[in-house]
Amino acid sequence: MNEKQWKDAFDSIKPDRGQSERIWARLMESEDAVSPEKQIVAKPKTGKHKLWRTALLAAVIAGLMGASAYALGLFGREALEIREPEITPQKIEIGEDGYGHLVDNPEEGGYFSITQPQELPEDMDPAVREKVENSRTAWEEWLAWREENSASVPAAFEAPEGSFKSDLRDNGDGTWTLTFSRPDKTDEELTAITREIEETLHEDREKGFALQAEYDAYFSDPANWVILEERIVTGAEVEQYHEATQSSGMLPEGYDPNYRVENAEQARALEEIAAKYGLTLRKDRQTLFGRVSDYYAVHGKPDWMSDEMYGEELQNTEGETVETMLSALSEACCRGDLFLTPPPFVDHLYWYQEGSFGVNYSWVTQSGKIAECYLYNSCYATLSSGWELFDEIEDVSAYTARSYQTKDGAEVTLLESEHQNAWGWYDDSYVFVYLEDSFLVLKVNLPEGITGAELEAIADSVQYSQINR
Repeated sequence: MNEKQWKDAFDSIKPDRGQSERIWARLMESEDAVSPEKQIVAKPKTGKHKLWRTALLAAVIAGLMGASAYALGLFGREALEIREPEITPQKIEIGEDGYGHLVDNPEEGGYFSITQPQELPEDMDPAVREKVENSRTAWEEWLAWREENSASVPAAFEAPEGSFKSDLRDNGDGTWTLTFSRPDKTDEELTAITREIEETLHEDREKGFALQAEYDAYFSDPANWVILEERIVTGAEVEQYHEATQSSGMLPEGYDPNYRVENAEQARALEEIAAKYGLTLRKDRQTLFGRVSDYYAVHGKPDWMSDEMYGEELQNTEGETVETMLSALSEACCRGDLFLTPPPFVDHLYWYQEGSFGVNYSWVTQSGKIAECYLYNSCYATLSSGWELFDEIEDVSAYTARSYQTKDGAEVTLLESEHQNAWGWYDDSYVFVYLEDSFLVLKVNLPEGITGAELEAIADSVQYSQINR
């Protein structure tokens, strides 16, 4: 738990629409996207192996080139690197306190996208180039439409500096009282609480959970909050605020949340823009989750995970087997089996009706190391921002590219880096490929480092020729 989480637990004031549009993609999957001066990153005392359960993991993947892929010349990181991002890249630096701190890294840092190719080789099929360019143009048009037609948050609702929480009370006379408050702790005290919880969780998870519950109870008590400011707002301002910030909860027609479609009017506009450029939309996402027992079989059972938390019955019935999950995905989006050699554990996978899909799985290398992999297949003809799934890179220039022919006969591109972050962890590796109808990216996460042969083996496990129906 960090200061951002303390704040988010109680704060109902949303950023203004301009800020929201700029940082939406980053906030979609990141609970830790806070200001550099307040972000404290404790070094984990175990590896990065974890049971991922996010539907749209904010990790980025790399792609692979199939037997039906284009025979293009070697193309490097340009395929993934987002050009002129509006969000400043960051990296971890170790402070004198021994903790990692996020600091801006505009010179060496950057972002890799896995949901849209960022550059296309010169000899790319003109039809594919047109689809990718249409997607970029349509996305900008969609953002412009939202900006012009969406309500903005009234100025009265902009929180004062230091506010963690807002409350709205009806005065009964057509006006409302808007109250901004914060915990009765200084920023330094809140940082100390954050560190105490993190350190306790690393040493003893049960004690850490108990300490976290203790502080949760403390901050749930109104007596432990101080009022910073009270404002009188009109009923019209309250209605405008709710219109600008509230979603219906159920997105119309099952649209991917990344489109931010919140009502029928927005749905119609998005459909019209997509049709104008001959594009499809990601809808009706289907998701399957793996079994906890299968996770144990690969990763081992964590010391802190007790039988009481995950009993034998739950371990075996809460999810699907690897075979069942991959069979369903292949039937929906492939001509045959996606994997030549199936992974031993699939945390989750999902697909949309237009053919885009993602698979989050574990792979055991020849040396016995466990790599966390994320494969994503994005259709060229799908409206995409390129920010749906992305990776923040500390040093983009450290990546080198090489071509590799897989067992499936595909010529894929491997992106590898020898760069290590402040904790000594190696950067992720990537495989990508331009298929006939889609761009496929596979991200491989192995903090202790991966050899070229191990990366090739992971690339060999996929049957690129069977992707897309």
